[in-house]
Amino acid sequence: MNLWSTSKKWLPLVCGSVLFTSLWMPASISAATTNDTSSAIQVANTSSFTPGAVWNDTNGVPIQAHGGGILYNQQDETYYWYGEDKTNGYLPARGVHVYASKDLYNWEDKGLALTAIESEDDFTNDPVISKLYAGRTDTANILNDIGMNRIIERPKVIYNEKTGKYVMWMHTDGPSATSTANYAKAQAGYALSDSPTGPFVYGEGFRMDRAPKDAEYNGQPDQPGMARDMTLFKDDDGTAYLVYSSEENLTIYISKLNDDYTDITGWHKEGKAERDQEYQSVYGEDYVRVFPGAQREAPAMFKHNGKYYMVTSGATGWDPNVAKYTVADHIFGPWAPLKNFAPDSQTTFGSQSTHIIPVEGAPGKFIYMGDRWKKDDLKDSRYIWLPIKIAEDGAITLSWRDEWTLNDL
Repeated sequence: MNLWSTSKKWLPLVCGSVLFTSLWMPASISAATTNDTSSAIQVANTSSFTPGAVWNDTNGVPIQAHGGGILYNQQDETYYWYGEDKTNGYLPARGVHVYASKDLYNWEDKGLALTAIESEDDFTNDPVISKLYAGRTDTANILNDIGMNRIIERPKVIYNEKTGKYVMWMHTDGPSATSTANYAKAQAGYALSDSPTGPFVYGEGFRMDRAPKDAEYNGQPDQPGMARDMTLFKDDDGTAYLVYSSEENLTIYISKLNDDYTDITGWHKEGKAERDQEYQSVYGEDYVRVFPGAQREAPAMFKHNGKYYMVTSGATGWDPNVAKYTVADHIFGPWAPLKNFAPDSQTTFGSQSTHIIPVEGAPGKFIYMGDRWKKDDLKDSRYIWLPIKIAEDGAITLSWRDEWTLNDL
């Protein structure tokens, strides 16, 4: 059977013996109905994954969580799926949608975890936005980053045990001071919440690490610190990293986050809360570049048997291409040469990587999460979940399955 299908999103982290049971037992949640009693849509319980098919929430509405990731929240033993809401297509943006599940099959709509802002007027007159951002003096910057006419992509959430905050990072983009293009700004931004469902309050967005001055190759010397397709990776010791495509999508960067997970360490070498006036990041200590000039994006990372694995796609816009993977003994490398990830498909089964989920309690079991983009109808883009096979020598491969269940892992 095929473990992954094109209509699903990536699977969340599974932690603890209770979750192990939930992963390996068939779903047994009763059918759900919408809150709107006038429509009273009866939805059948879902108990398998069917890649590429429409995946509805418990209200019978297609899930809107593209380019996303899943957090398993130990406090309430619930999975939370965050992703781009493409209800309106490319633009106007609605924000980051979140869904909750106990079994990974059936997802309850929890609304917008992060809400895009329509206008400056919202900071004064919108009952929700005005409360969330009360007292902020940087509202123009917030609107410029997460306004409804801005790009909000690839949201990922991790929990910070030290601060007790849920931390979301995302690719924020739009026109810059020198260009009117939608992808000119090329930044990453963060938001914080006390709850996994939000509301997340936006902090700020930044350019990130830069190519060293003595680098043999620099894909975009005139635009240092670019950040587009991205993911988050939290290591066993609690250290977190932002992994992103930079230099006009020509080079992948891995940057260490600070203890609060609210910025990269390389911009705070002087130990101050605010960013240093001069960039002083130390290569190999604060960040590394992976395969400069290889033109890779859509990074997804996981760890197995002490080794770090990273899957990336090529850069062909909305169209799928050949996914490749690399392995390292340390997150800062050196990284092994790229190898094909899905040898039976030149398009990674019509998908682009967004996350990989380690199934905790089942050593060596990992699930690929991908998006099957429909560039002419983005709201109908589908989700691809597939099992990753790991050989004795550590090589990984992705194979297609038409339908599968968690019992097939």
